[in-house]
Amino acid sequence: MKKIKNRVISKIAAVLTGKRGRRGDSVAEVLVALLIAAVALVLLASLINTTVKLTNNSKKEYDKYVNANNEVELMTGEAESTGTATLYDENGYGIASAEVDYFVNSTATGDVIAYRKHN
Repeated sequence: MKKIKNRVISKIAAVLTGKRGRRGDSVAEVLVALLIAAVALVLLASLINTTVKLTNNSKKEYDKYVNANNEVELMTGEAESTGTATLYDENGYGIASAEVDYFVNSTATGDVIAYRKHN
C-alpha cells in the first residue's frame, strides 16, 4: 500500500513540476479531436442557415402585415371616389356590377388598392 501511495505522490509531483515524460498525442486522439471540431462546424453552419431562413421569413410576414394594415386603414378612412365596379367573365362580358367607394394610394402610383361596396 505504501508503494502505491509513493507512486501516486511521485506522479503528482512530476505533473506539478513539469518533469513528466512528453510522448505527444496519439493519432486516435488527434482524429477524435478533428471529428469533434468538424461536428461543431457543421452545427454552427446549420444554425447560421436556419437563422437566415427565419430572418427572411420574418421579413416576408412583416411585409404582409404592413400591407394588410395599410389596406385596413384605407378601408376605414374616407373614400376618395365613388364609382361602379364591374366583374367580367373570361370572354370580356360584364356579368355583375356594383357601386363602390374607391381608396387610392396617392403617395405611390395612384392605383386603386382597395374598395368597398357603397352604402
